[in-house]
Amino acid sequence: IGIANAGFGIGSGSWTFEFWVKAHSEFNQNAKYIFVMNEQYATYGIRAHLTEVDGKTVVSFTNYIGGAGGVNGNSVEIGDGGWHHIAWVFEGAGATVFTDGIPGPTVAGSGVLKAQSSMSLGRPSGYDTYYAAPAYVGPIRFSNSARYSDAFEPEASWQIDGNTIGQWLVKSGFDGTTLIDEAGGNNNGQHEQGVISATMQ
Repeated sequence: IGIANAGFGIGSGSWTFEFWVKAHSEFNQNAKYIFVMNEQYATYGIRAHLTEVDGKTVVSFTNYIGGAGGVNGNSVEIGDGGWHHIAWVFEGAGATVFTDGIPGPTVAGSGVLKAQSSMSLGRPSGYDTYYAAPAYVGPIRFSNSARYSDAFEPEASWQIDGNTIGQWLVKSGFDGTTLIDEAGGNNNGQHEQGVISATMQ
């Protein structure tokens, strides 16, 4: 799904990118992308993908700053076939990945975000060798604030507030054509190919 990129270029301010995902333990290493900001570039954007760490399926995040100085991190194991809440929070000079509300280590670095090009849910547009991760994705939210600092109980039905830049699949589903940005910004998504609509259970 190709998504517009309005409001994501917040510079060096705090941010939170979070979503629900349901994955299994076996997948092709080439089939891994969940979300890509600035899909035409590798810099100043959020990239979330499935990967293997010590033989376990995890969500990995990368944020390249001109090839160096960015932040990255991994969730804990999620390949059990169940739904998991993943949040990547940047504040100050570091970022932390929360898995089901439990924080991992904080990685020092710069979390600068720039709206350089469009975003994608699944395979980045124009990259034939990059593939969508074999996973279901539920509610997604991007905020221009650090929403979590300590352990918390994840929710799946967020209320839009002044820090919500983009929100999807909370109050409206995917109709096979358009993915609505419930926050009211210009971040609607359009179906490109290979998407199967499913309801979170």
